[in-house]
Amino acid sequence: MCMKNRFYLLIAAALLFSACNKSSSNSQGTFNATINGAAFNNAAFAQKSGTALNIDGAATFYSATPSYPVVIITLGNYTGVGTYTVGGGALNGIAIDSSATSNSSVVIRGQVVITAASPTLTGTFYGTCLDSTKITNGSFSVAAP
Repeated sequence: MCMKNRFYLLIAAALLFSACNKSSSNSQGTFNATINGAAFNNAAFAQKSGTALNIDGAATFYSATPSYPVVIITLGNYTGVGTYTVGGGALNGIAIDSSATSNSSVVIRGQVVITAASPTLTGTFYGTCLDSTKITNGSFSVAAP
């Protein structure tokens, strides 16, 4: 499978995971980043299913009508505190979903660093998207799911 198709498959899985997994393990916190020089400050929501961890930055994501944009971090094989590579075939991803109908910007090179896993999940992230969108100074702090 080509690299581009893997990214779209990963993001589709992350969006499905986010939209469908509304378990009681959802928790809320803070999510901040700079996207192409503009501040992105929103609530953070985290959920875990098996070894997959999802951290979403949105004003109201787990509702019937989520607000946009949404930044979605998916770690496909989450093991706790550590550094997770995004892109290059890794099963980890970061995407920016601008609206319910637009294409997502998918990070092709980046990193997520989990600095604490319990009782608060904290970390940093950055990346460069396929469409050249840059995410810098990313951070999150949310109750561990």
